[in-house]
Amino acid sequence: QDGEKVMQSTIATITRMRSEISSTANVIQRLETDSGRIGKVLEVIRGIADQTNLLALNAAIEAAR
Repeated sequence: QDGEKVMQSTIATITRMRSEISSTANVIQRLETDSGRIGKVLEVIRGIADQTNLLALNAAIEAAR
């Protein structure tokens, strides 16, 4: 009887661990997706910053004339 209880407890623990691992994997997948989106936003921001710097340089050149 004790062996059966230990076995059932072990099975229950493994089942909970499997569920937790699955949940963790889902969170990691969402983080991967969100990281990709953040990367795309950063690329857009860098592009805008580059264009802004170029416009500022052009304005400085025109102001110096």
